[in-house]
Amino acid sequence: PKEAHWPELMKLASELRSLEQVLMGSSEDVIIQPPGLPIDAVVFHNAGRRVLVAVNRSSSVHDASFEIDDSSSKSVRVIGEAREVRSEDGILSDRFAPLGVHVYELSVTQDDR
Repeated sequence: PKEAHWPELMKLASELRSLEQVLMGSSEDVIIQPPGLPIDAVVFHNAGRRVLVAVNRSSSVHDASFEIDDSSSKSVRVIGEAREVRSEDGILSDRFAPLGVHVYELSVTQDDR
């Protein structure tokens, strides 16, 4: 890779390494609203962690909501970004830049304890 891309490549490698255990666990599909968006999402859970990975497959900006199986309202950390989003009654909503990817740290599930 070009030297100018090296810091971003190292950041990506570090983020993937920090998610290794949970990504090797089981996964479940997520209901995305509104239907038909070019966004894919999956929840991974393992070793006491539960993360939602969501990807915008298009070159357009999209707003999406995800049903995350958690009826509480709380702040959810966006991994690799200096921000949190609010989950209200089990619905997490966010904006996706073209080809944007977000990884959210969700709550621990009973199966992971």
